[in-house]
Amino acid sequence: MELAIRKLRKHGVEVVSVTQPTGDDQSRELMRQLIGVFDEHTSREISKNTTRAMRESAKQGFWMGNTAAWLQNYRSRTPRTEDQEEARH
Repeated sequence: MELAIRKLRKHGVEVVSVTQPTGDDQSRELMRQLIGVFDEHTSREISKNTTRAMRESAKQGFWMGNTAAWLQNYRSRTPRTEDQEEARH
């Protein structure tokens, strides 16, 4: 993020955050960098927790995500017998 902000500044573009005001004095850059560090840390923690939860769910036999496209196509083409229909109800 910091590299992108520096490139933008070279071209005269000022980056301003609406949700994280940092002030107008000289400490603005320091505050922006600190907020960036905390945001990166938070992002890594969320990623770790999401990965852990997905692995645990997979171990318990749950499917992560939507039904696979090939399985949907297979089910729609498979003819059903009356016994299968009665078993469903």
